[in-house]
Amino acid sequence: MSSTTEHYQQHLARIYSWMAGGAEATISRGQQELAGLGLLHGDIEHEQGSWLLRVSAYRKLRLEPARVKRQLETHGFVVDAGTGLSGMIRMTATLA
Repeated sequence: MSSTTEHYQQHLARIYSWMAGGAEATISRGQQELAGLGLLHGDIEHEQGSWLLRVSAYRKLRLEPARVKRQLETHGFVVDAGTGLSGMIRMTATLA
């Protein structure tokens, strides 16, 4: 049996890359999403086959997703929650 790394490289990497539309498309979508939310505090660049992430320091707000969803629903919102490719949780709340 192959190692986890070998299994990923030989089988899963192509599938995940295809699902995401490739690295450049994924980075671009992520930047657009963060910029739209006013949360982009850095820049991601592609140069000579490698990726470079430039970020500035900022305080992060960490909230328990279930509690946020419950509070929104308590105040009359319909909440659609999902998980992005990197595990970041996204919520869209619409007033019912």
